[in-house]
Amino acid sequence: MQSSEYSPYLCGFQKCGLNSLIKWFQETKGITDIHTTEDITSVNCIPTYKPFQDKCYPIAIIRDKIEAVWSMYWFFGYYRQFTLEEFMKIDKPSIQYGNENPCNRVDFDYHLSKFEKYCNEVPVVYNLDEMRKLSGFKKENSTQVMFDHYEKDGMGKHYRDINKEDKSIIKEALKNYNRDDLKHKVKLI
Repeated sequence: MQSSEYSPYLCGFQKCGLNSLIKWFQETKGITDIHTTEDITSVNCIPTYKPFQDKCYPIAIIRDKIEAVWSMYWFFGYYRQFTLEEFMKIDKPSIQYGNENPCNRVDFDYHLSKFEKYCNEVPVVYNLDEMRKLSGFKKENSTQVMFDHYEKDGMGKHYRDINKEDKSIIKEALKNYNRDDLKHKVKLI
């Protein structure tokens, strides 16, 4: 299906490199006819893709789940409201995502299978860690860079790198995650 007459339809997961992938296609591959959605976990992803289905091939980008959760925790300011343990247990409804739970947000297999079920297509999946090794692949919207900018401008925000305890908390929450335990279910369509 990937012929020159088809355009890439890029869909990703938050803080998994979607903006970097878009730039890479534009700058390295010279492909400017790109369709995209904000997040494959969004309830709008599949309806947004459907009109392009005959003209596009889907590509998704994922990354290490622990790194993605940590980046979400900082980038979206959850660290201001919740401890990391509290953040991992969020069961909060969301119009856009169905549920804000970070384990749900990085449940890559579930969301990719949902895309496949409703679109009858399996997205090509790129891994951010592998993409970073490619020439011309640049970090866009880096959480670290954003915080460095805030700190330089005196905005008082200080990012800290993930440590072993943080990784352990996230890993344990991901291990114990069960979609059926969520009170606010993720809408399928």
